[in-house]
Amino acid sequence: MATKLKLSLVLGTLAIVVCTSSSVMAAELCSTNTSPCTGTTYGAETHITGQLKSGTSSTLTSSITNVTCTESRFRAAVLAVGPIRIPIVEFTTDKCHTTSGTPCTVTPVNIPWEGTGSGSGGSGTLTVESGGSGSPGDKVVCGFVINCTFTTSSATLSVTGGNPAIAKANEITVARSGGLCPAAASWDAEYEVTQPNPLFII
Repeated sequence: MATKLKLSLVLGTLAIVVCTSSSVMAAELCSTNTSPCTGTTYGAETHITGQLKSGTSSTLTSSITNVTCTESRFRAAVLAVGPIRIPIVEFTTDKCHTTSGTPCTVTPVNIPWEGTGSGSGGSGTLTVESGGSGSPGDKVVCGFVINCTFTTSSATLSVTGGNPAIAKANEITVARSGGLCPAAASWDAEYEVTQPNPLFII
């Protein structure tokens, strides 16, 4: 059977959901890269937090200008197991500016965010999806340059287990709506899970 790990990570945001079909053991979130888990298994009531990887930024690349943010954090909480569900409960993105230095504000839309993915051997891939209230994304306002909402209906990210685990978005194409929107835009970011740490998908 296929084993799936669900993770929500949109424009700086992360949540993990593990789900399985009935024929094989469920994927686990574990403190060690061993199968079955010989360390700590992270189940219900586990809190998950993360931030941009040290030395990196979250970047929205567009046909108008690039928006770079040097601070972004998320907080999630495991609500249930079988399947495990971990919606995002808090998300912040700060210290954002355009290529020319115009300050920007970034505000999440359509929270909670969820997604689907798969994992084994410590790592996996994640596909971001709607949490039920609309496509996940952010409203970005940069003076008179950009005033636009950017969303994605589906986006695949890579997750590498470790100390810390890393979730990476690479040139994710985003849809645009609003008043001042670029003709095209994509998003790149790299997040490290700060709690629990270490973290592996097995």
